[in-house]
Amino acid sequence: MRDRGTIRNGDPSERPMSCGLTVIEVIMALTLMSILMTAVMILYSVSQTFFFNQSQKADAVLDSRSPLVWIGRDIREALEVLPGPIVIDDRTYTTSGSSVILKLPSVDANGFIIDIDSVFDTVIYYRHQQYSDRLVRVVDADESSSRYEQSRAMIQSCDGFDLTFFDADGNTTEATADIYQIRIALDSKYLGIKRDFSGRLTTDYIMRNKGLF
Repeated sequence: MRDRGTIRNGDPSERPMSCGLTVIEVIMALTLMSILMTAVMILYSVSQTFFFNQSQKADAVLDSRSPLVWIGRDIREALEVLPGPIVIDDRTYTTSGSSVILKLPSVDANGFIIDIDSVFDTVIYYRHQQYSDRLVRVVDADESSSRYEQSRAMIQSCDGFDLTFFDADGNTTEATADIYQIRIALDSKYLGIKRDFSGRLTTDYIMRNKGLF
């Protein structure tokens, strides 16, 4: 019987076929696989970072928009802006470029005004001094009003709350008795990956009930 490990007549075609991979081929395969896995991980990391940052950016815009619904409603219902100082629960409030005191007619359980001449609620918006990321709404309601007395943070990502007051002619004013329109610029901020995101919304509101009492 012919020995398979020998070469007959020196013919190279008679050499036995290799049944496995060489060490170099294994190393090359592992290297290519490592490069491919690294590329996949980098692509995954970039896509996750982009998704997270876009989500934080959207949250910043939404956080600015949500409290403006409350603020806008209260300003439109307000009879006037009070200068202050007003003390509620041992805290003193004044109207300024970062806080506003609104005088609103009290309403009953059905939402109807009780007495626009004599029964009022006070609603205050301000940026907290100690916790500057909080925009706070304070309600000091008349005992006959259906509004709840409360102090709560509207958002906890506030990065700016600026107020500009205008009279009926569109001129800026610091006299609270002349305020007819209020411009609000509200900033919110979120921390992203390697960058921060801010959302800024600026809106003008007219005091529709101004001068009705």
